[in-house]
Parts: sequence; C-alpha cells; structure tokens
Amino acid sequence: ALDKGTIRRVRPALLHWVQHSGPNTRYLEDWRLSPWQNSFAKLYALGLLSARLGDWAAAERYAAQLEGTRAPQDSLGLVHDLALEIRGLEAEQRGDWQTALQILEGAVLHGIAPPADNGTGPFSLRAFGRFLRAEALYHLGRDQEALDWYGTFWRHTEFVFIAPVQLRMGEIYERQGNPTEAVTHYRRFLARWQDADPRYRPLLQDVATRV
Repeated sequence: ALDKGTIRRVRPALLHWVQHSGPNTRYLEDWRLSPWQNSFAKLYALGLLSARLGDWAAAERYAAQLEGTRAPQDSLGLVHDLALEIRGLEAEQRGDWQTALQILEGAVLHGIAPPADNGTGPFSLRAFGRFLRAEALYHLGRDQEALDWYGTFWRHTEFVFIAPVQLRMGEIYERQGNPTEAVTHYRRFLARWQDADPRYRPLLQDVATRV
C-alpha cells in the first residue's frame, strides 16, 4: 500500500490531470476501459485516495459525483458499486469493519464477471470491492465467508491482490488449526513477495518463521 506521504503528492497531480480524447488513447486499451468508463475513472481514484488520507468530506463528494454519473443501462450498477467502494474504504479507515461490510453488501452486482466485458475490465470485476469485503469478513471473524471471497482472486488482471490474499488465507487456515493449508498459502505469499520493499521484510520474516 502507498504511504500517505506519497498519496498526498499523487492526489493533487491526479486532480489536475486532463483526460485526452484524441488519437493517443492507447491507455484505454491497456487498462481495458470502455470510453464511457474513462469519464468516471478519475472520480473513483480520487475518492479512494481521499478516503486513504482521512479526507472524509472529499471522499463522500467524489462518491456522490460517481452516483450522479450517467452510465449505460447494461452497466450492471457499476458506478453505484464503485461509489460504495469509496464509502466502504472510508469505514475501513475508521476501523469500522461492520459498517464497511454493510455498505459493500449493498452492491448491485454480487457475481464476479459481467458478460459485457468478458470479465476482463479492472472496474467491472469490482476487484477492490471484493477484496475489501473479504477483509471486512476476516476482521469480523467470519472466516469461511472470507475464504470464499478471497478465493475469487486468480485472474492476471488482479495480480496486485494475489499476495495479500495468499497471506490472509494462510492466516485463516492457521487459526483454524489447518497447518497444511496454511503453509501452502504462506509459501505462495513468500514466493510472490520475495523481492518486496525493505519495509515489508519483517512481515516476510515472520511468515517464513511460521512456515
């Protein structure tokens, strides 16, 4: 996760970033964004960054702007769900996991892959919302439900979540008294983060000791 100092530098730059509609739109292809999704991507990112900084007023403002964005009728409530993710993250930052879960349970889409995007779009998959929901269940001690949600992460487009997911699954299996499964997931975590930044070295050492 980015430290707050980095986020404070990134947010103003993103705020002043202007989306171009000219011929140089390769980033739309790279990120698998439909043209209509490009219109709200900035609002969504700003909302998440604001929530991470504890700027609740700004986070709510961006969430409200998202909800006011026109979306195609077949978008399966995507914009609504992303607004909930901003509010869910805000609750998580306050340490209120129960409220975070209640917010995220209001999502329109309860599946994973909308057919319109073939399940490849980074927003359509609701990856962050799914991860945040799993985290809420984990912190509330609802282990089996958490495992079910963590188990939805396997696509290459969601690689950023794979290591944290493996760590959490290892922790759940360890506290359930299932050392075989715990070690399997811990080793997957260590393999993915073997070249992690120095600040994560104590965590890697702790997991290696558990194994």
